[in-house]
Amino acid sequence: ESIVLGRDVVWINLPGDEIDELTRVMRLASEQFDVALPLPSIESIDRLSRSAFDHVWMVSVLTDSDHFPALHDELYERRGTDLATGRGSLANDRARAEVLAGRVLDAASPNALVTTSDEELELLRPVAHSRGLELRPIDGGRLSALVGDNVRSCRTVPVPSG
Repeated sequence: ESIVLGRDVVWINLPGDEIDELTRVMRLASEQFDVALPLPSIESIDRLSRSAFDHVWMVSVLTDSDHFPALHDELYERRGTDLATGRGSLANDRARAEVLAGRVLDAASPNALVTTSDEELELLRPVAHSRGLELRPIDGGRLSALVGDNVRSCRTVPVPSG
């Protein structure tokens, strides 16, 4: 979106080794190809103004096994299996996920595009509804390359009254 469409991209993530390495590589690529690439930021999402973004990409955020381990196990139906992380509190993870989802949706402009996985969509829908919004899918989705999650785009539209 940055290079082809000339759009501003704000990339927010949690601090850690992965983000440090991604930032380093993105800087190198920017220098090597003489192009300004958006760099990850670890600033708080709270710094974003309301209605600041018309496209929110939220894929593999609320299902992240490091930051939402119990929610990850629940959403992928892994509780009690060998694939479960066996960590975290589902109630705590869900509460933190709902707060984060609310902050993200608050930063989305009216009629914004929200790209997310089907698993995360189930968490985002009630949060959107609490803000008077519906997340209306505009496509059937496509499988992600790494883990095979269905990723789809939705529009934020006001919940019909009456």
